[in-house]
Amino acid sequence: MRHLPPSVSRLLFTLAFLCGWILCQLTASAQFPPPSPLSSAPASAEGTTRKGPTHDVIDETTLRGLAQTANQHLASLAQKTRPASTPPSSESSLLTSSILISDGDHFTIVPIGCVLHLPATLRSRVIPKPKGDVLFWPDFLKRNSSWITAKEVSLPMAHGDTKEARAILKQVETETRIVIAVYSGCPITILEPAQSTPAQSSPTSSTAINKR
Repeated sequence: MRHLPPSVSRLLFTLAFLCGWILCQLTASAQFPPPSPLSSAPASAEGTTRKGPTHDVIDETTLRGLAQTANQHLASLAQKTRPASTPPSSESSLLTSSILISDGDHFTIVPIGCVLHLPATLRSRVIPKPKGDVLFWPDFLKRNSSWITAKEVSLPMAHGDTKEARAILKQVETETRIVIAVYSGCPITILEPAQSTPAQSSPTSSTAINKR
């Protein structure tokens, strides 16, 4: 094969390079067309541009209604959080519906109607108002088990079953300690059945204590 002169080889090489470069430019133009003048031009004032605020506007009437509702809520909250001008009546307190039993240093609170037996020698253990530190019933019972005890009763007796009540009272009548009726370990009121003639009793008896 004959070799071309160097000048002809350089010419052919230059033409091949130019053809390749032109082909690349044409390919790039086809893939990425130039931007349209319309797309790059700013939107006219009368076009699609939104005038005024870009958020929803609340009219004055709606705004006044919201302000009035907020003021009503604030007034209601202030009324509910205002301190009471007069203290609540002591007649509705827990102490007026309970019996206080004391050991001299501590006292406990049990419901009226739970005392099954109150020996005369221990009547001073029932006090009219709190004295000392309060103890929950389980702790008070454990601390003073030498002079106070608990007697488990059933719900029918607590609701006024006279037959069961007579049997229980018969069991505790010789007890030398104060006897408190409990249900599941908690002091419970024993309801007395209605009587046609009220029983006469001493004002310091367990019956009188249970009817405070």
